[in-house]
Amino acid sequence: MSSPGKNEVELEWWGPGTVPPPASLVWCNFPDTPDLGKPGPKPRPGLVFKVAFAEDPPGDRFYILIAYGTSKLKIGKRPDDFTIANSATLDLLRLPQATRFDLDNMIWLPWARPFFCPRKMSDQFTTPMVSVLPGELQRMLGWTMARRESRGMTDAYRAAPPEPS
Repeated sequence: MSSPGKNEVELEWWGPGTVPPPASLVWCNFPDTPDLGKPGPKPRPGLVFKVAFAEDPPGDRFYILIAYGTSKLKIGKRPDDFTIANSATLDLLRLPQATRFDLDNMIWLPWARPFFCPRKMSDQFTTPMVSVLPGELQRMLGWTMARRESRGMTDAYRAAPPEPS
């Protein structure tokens, strides 16, 4: 655990064997504001894009670049986001409902509680990782990211991770 500073919460870091790979879905308390000291009010799905060490030299703590997941689909209004709505795919990925990942709203978060928590809090042996996108969806995400790149819409994705401590 790390000791909290002013306006920060105490972090309980997940172990290195639990770090999700890119293209994973995780359950997170995505902050309402970019202030890393305050997790969001409710758990929601997040899409992992990158992983970085939180310490220098590298140790057992990590930061995750994650995209905000929401059930507000905004069909036709947000064509450059990534949406999963097929019921069979939702079952496969263990998502409770159709989800849009807002690719303009990404943030680096510590791979730690209270930012990342298991979906079922009663299961002490579970991690926040829900699933990994299958190959076909990873290709679709890649096409979406390429389209965004061609339109100059990659600022959120290109954000640098926090400086290692």
